[in-house]
Amino acid sequence: MQTMTNPFEINSLELNENQAINRDDIIDLVLVAIQRNEYVSILAPIQTGKTFFLQQLDRTIKKNWNIPCYYIDLKNYPSNAQINFSQLYAQILGLSWDNQWDDLSLDLFLQKIPRQRIFLIDELTNDKELNISFLYQVRSYFNTVAGNSNRHIFVFANTIDLVDYTYQPNNPVSAFNIVMTFYLPDFSEDQVSSLIRLKSGDHFADNIIKQIYDVTFGHPFLVQYLCHYLYPLSEKETNDTLTDLDRLIEKSGMENTAPVRYLTSELFGNNTDDFRNILSLVSAIINEAKPVPYVISNPVIRQGLLLGCIRNDQNNCAIRNPIFQNIIARNLGLSAFTQGNVSSSVADLQP
Repeated sequence: MQTMTNPFEINSLELNENQAINRDDIIDLVLVAIQRNEYVSILAPIQTGKTFFLQQLDRTIKKNWNIPCYYIDLKNYPSNAQINFSQLYAQILGLSWDNQWDDLSLDLFLQKIPRQRIFLIDELTNDKELNISFLYQVRSYFNTVAGNSNRHIFVFANTIDLVDYTYQPNNPVSAFNIVMTFYLPDFSEDQVSSLIRLKSGDHFADNIIKQIYDVTFGHPFLVQYLCHYLYPLSEKETNDTLTDLDRLIEKSGMENTAPVRYLTSELFGNNTDDFRNILSLVSAIINEAKPVPYVISNPVIRQGLLLGCIRNDQNNCAIRNPIFQNIIARNLGLSAFTQGNVSSSVADLQP
């Protein structure tokens, strides 16, 4: 009996260039910002395809513009690592390190590179002090060369808002408010269909693809994880599984996936005020308390979005997808957080 190869990845959104999911609308917005010499921040929760988006952006720039572009992944640097960012950038640019550069900060080093470059930064390091130093030097460079049409451009992709991240009393960076911010959405229904067809041809019927979208709302990781689980099942087993969300979550091991573990550990294990406010918000949504307007300038809503539990539903807050709503609701039933203190917390969220 021939073994069927499962085409769906469960750890990443790896696709080759010919399988690219069309996100040209966001790509175009970022390209316009770069042409205006703006710095850009791409924001999205974990496992939403930020890395793949940057790789698509990298290919687009290299294909259409005569500007050197560099993809840089900082997130895997260990905490407390003493990174000399000038040396790191010299290495990326293929420059032989000159000892006379030893005492140069990153902003001064960048000023010595005459031709414009574009740096695509995939996440920051795990060391906040190091990140603050890096962002301070980037901001210093930005301010020094203000008005220079050939200044180097930085595009950041993060799960954290850089303005919120750097805004602290007596912080030398203050708020890192030199970026244009774009939020990377989940896949649309058409994009989900395209992804599944590119990966598996006609293996799934149209009605099954519609059901996959209806339970994931296009969450890039959940779509691939669910397709990976469903791929070897019969049509009847697939239909039965998709019509029973509790069964789907249990049988697929969904609660043990990275985005779900991250979401539940932060919502129910982090006892800071910020996360208690987010928990108030999701509790109110699930318990159908008074609707909360979706106002991205509200820090609780913004944090809920980047945590991965909130979406915009016709200008009101909603849980990101039915799978997450099911898991959060069951955890709420087990948690000590009671409905009695939801209404007052939600009232505080009104803009």
